[in-house]
Amino acid sequence: MQNRLDGGGIMKKIVLLLILVLLTAPLKFSVMGHEQGQSTFVDTDGDGLSDAFEMAYNETYFGIVYRLSPTNPDTDGDGLKDGDEFLVGTSPLLKDTDADGLWDGEEFWMGTSPLLEDTDGDGLTDYTEVVYIPKKYNIAPPNPLDPDTDDDGMNDGAEWSRAHSVDKFFDGYLNPDKDGDGIRDGAEVYTFVWNGELYTKYCDLTLDCDGDMLSDAEELELGTTPYNPDTDGDGLLDVLELRFGSSPFKTDTDGDGIGDFEEVFPLLAYEYKLTEDIRSIIGGEPPEWWDESWAWLFISPLNTTDICVPTMEELESAIELNQYPMDVVKKYIRTGLHSYLSNVYTLDYPERYERGDIYSDNAVCYLGIPTDPTKYDTDGDGLSDYEELNYQPACPTPGCSLAVYWLMLDPNDSDSDGDGVIDSEDIVPVNYDLDGDKLIEQDVCAYYTDCDGDRLSDYYEQFFGTDPKNPDTDGDGLTDGEESGGDLNVASRIASNETPYWHNSDPTKTDTDGDGFTDFEEYKSCLSSWRCVVDPNLHPETAPNVQKPEYNKTKEIEFVPRIERSYNVTVTINGKKLDSSTVLLETDSFSVEVEASPLRVTTGNETTEKPPQRIFLYTSKYGNFEFQGSSLSKTFTLENFTRIGVEFLDLFIRVDYGSFFVDLGYDLTFKYKTAPEVELEESSWDNNLDVGKLVFKCRFCKNATIIVPGALVNGREKKVIELGRTMPLKYLYARIIPHRYTVASEADVGTIYTKYEDSVEVLKTGKDIGLLTAKMVEARSLRSKIIYGMVATAKGIKTIVGGVEAFIPEDESTEVEEVQKPKGVETPTSTRFDKEAFKKGLLDWVKEKLVDATFDYVTEKAVKYADAKELEARRHETTYHVTVKACNDFGCKVYSFSVRGYAYETD
Repeated sequence: MQNRLDGGGIMKKIVLLLILVLLTAPLKFSVMGHEQGQSTFVDTDGDGLSDAFEMAYNETYFGIVYRLSPTNPDTDGDGLKDGDEFLVGTSPLLKDTDADGLWDGEEFWMGTSPLLEDTDGDGLTDYTEVVYIPKKYNIAPPNPLDPDTDDDGMNDGAEWSRAHSVDKFFDGYLNPDKDGDGIRDGAEVYTFVWNGELYTKYCDLTLDCDGDMLSDAEELELGTTPYNPDTDGDGLLDVLELRFGSSPFKTDTDGDGIGDFEEVFPLLAYEYKLTEDIRSIIGGEPPEWWDESWAWLFISPLNTTDICVPTMEELESAIELNQYPMDVVKKYIRTGLHSYLSNVYTLDYPERYERGDIYSDNAVCYLGIPTDPTKYDTDGDGLSDYEELNYQPACPTPGCSLAVYWLMLDPNDSDSDGDGVIDSEDIVPVNYDLDGDKLIEQDVCAYYTDCDGDRLSDYYEQFFGTDPKNPDTDGDGLTDGEESGGDLNVASRIASNETPYWHNSDPTKTDTDGDGFTDFEEYKSCLSSWRCVVDPNLHPETAPNVQKPEYNKTKEIEFVPRIERSYNVTVTINGKKLDSSTVLLETDSFSVEVEASPLRVTTGNETTEKPPQRIFLYTSKYGNFEFQGSSLSKTFTLENFTRIGVEFLDLFIRVDYGSFFVDLGYDLTFKYKTAPEVELEESSWDNNLDVGKLVFKCRFCKNATIIVPGALVNGREKKVIELGRTMPLKYLYARIIPHRYTVASEADVGTIYTKYEDSVEVLKTGKDIGLLTAKMVEARSLRSKIIYGMVATAKGIKTIVGGVEAFIPEDESTEVEEVQKPKGVETPTSTRFDKEAFKKGLLDWVKEKLVDATFDYVTEKAVKYADAKELEARRHETTYHVTVKACNDFGCKVYSFSVRGYAYETD
């Protein structure tokens, strides 16, 4: 059983390597001396290690001692000579040093690291990438040398894991946009904080991640959240906000004090109850994957029976008449709705249904009053929707007695009572009994049970036909209350047929008994005897010398008597007034200051001020805070804020004025205002592939551009990385590929063939084919396995197959023996070279023998052929100056790094 070398094994190898140097050094001198008659160095198998060293070397695994063979250049049979393994750092006694399933020789020729189970660090082992995935699933493998094969911002391991979570898109590492919504997969990974915890939501596998019937692409264009169907959390889905024109970013779009959902809920509920079909609400077919629980969460607030009963009589009983004026409510009563009625109002519903008194489709429902969420004042009457639904009348002068302190006007009708006066200017904007005197008055008397103060209520003045605004209707000097006997006496003398019957004298006649003396004169002359007033036979001889009193009529109201409250509560964060839900911070701490002015209450023509008693501040994360007086200041420190760069916090503020509260709520998003931070984590050069590997840490980056003058970055002049959003921390990978070639002549033609399953196809032909070293052809084909590369140049045809090089000269007169061909390739038995037969034999060998491999290709112009020796001669050590320009929402910053590597001299 093969085992990965641990740290102790590596130390052991270092010690043995030192022994190797000590053993071989004198032996090499002996070889040189042997030519002079003194040689003792022997390397029987030609692997670069002396026989003496090989016989002395051993490794122990699981109690078994393994030794090198001095007669076998590749003791473990992994495709690397024993001496080469020491140079590479692998074990010459283990086929698979890193225990990843690939032999060391295979990894060496493919360019992966035989010392690392996962060369590119993408979470997939090298074996998984190059063998298991293509063999098991018959798909093109990911690149084991690139953690993000398709450069979509999501590494191959994450994409492979995502594929298994939904059992589709198994080759997603080759497709930068798996769901085809036009958004790179890496940009569809969203990080957010909820309840103080950091969460990640993946939206790369579906066109509509949150199921709100807006595609992710549409949401990004609109600015809404693709992973949350209700971006502003007001209860109204984003798609419905667009339907009604409200803002998906504000809970109260028009700022009228009524949330968007509350404004449209009655209409949505009506539509649903009318059809009981979810499509009537969302305006289309719901997604097929909606399950019942999700749909129920959506429609449950609409499937309401708040006020929905079988008959109008029961509806009137259910509605609180002192709050809902029936003349307004009746406008919004719906009938003929299918309804599952609440048992609160329909205990006898089944019996009545059986008797045929009612039917299931004739329910009478009041679902509320819908308003326009985009208009502060839907009907344009000067009162906001909130003011109309929460109308508060006030007493115009002392002596007023209101029985109703809260009314509901019609926010869709500028004249709720239909009297020709708009609500904001109407003294009494509803047909309602405000003072509780059983009369619906439309003038000043609506605010007084006894409008003129004559001790005869307006209700009884209607019986006598007296003037409720004039204390002395007949002008005889006696008040209507004195003549009628007041409310108590009148009530006791009203007949069962409600015929008025005055108690003392007739308040509508100045001379009740018609004897020529006024009621006032007779009353005063007869020592306040009412018999004298009503009996024509009893009257004074002369009128008394008493001055008749004068009474003033009740004045009309010149202004609308309403309770008006004004206050000012200022909330600042770090001294800046809070005017947005997004707060930018440069540190992880901030201070909230709340200043509250006195509450000014205007009732009629009287204004009073009430100072604030206490201020409360609440956050679900940090708890409650209270302060006595008119101001509050509190400092908070956000946890992990500067690490992740974003934090969400809810603030609830209440100002207590005694009998009145002011409530303010904020859902805040804090963003760390900082420039991107880039750090070079790793810089190394892979001599096998002849490429440099760079790993950067990039904090608070939204995108980055990597430029390496004099070289290609992953096959391009520059590597542009779009993360889609500002990331707390992201590793950026890049490979430096040196420019190796000069421009060839116009006659040069290049062709790369691809093998996919059993067919060989031409991938690319032309002058833009680039060729790498003889050890490795780097080529990539979308959804194909590039296992055979061929480049034709002016000097001949250069063929690279699995790391084996064959040169086919253009001159076919060349003898066969001069042709370099891979071992195992059969050619015709001829004294002259048959190029076409050689190609056919080579392709057959490719189909039968070669293990699947994946290559990248560098796109350059046509290249001049250079053999390995020429390349080596041109190769020299150099310094690459790497520039990384990183950007986020707050700006860009450029970072420069110098890394060592290799380049090639050009003509």
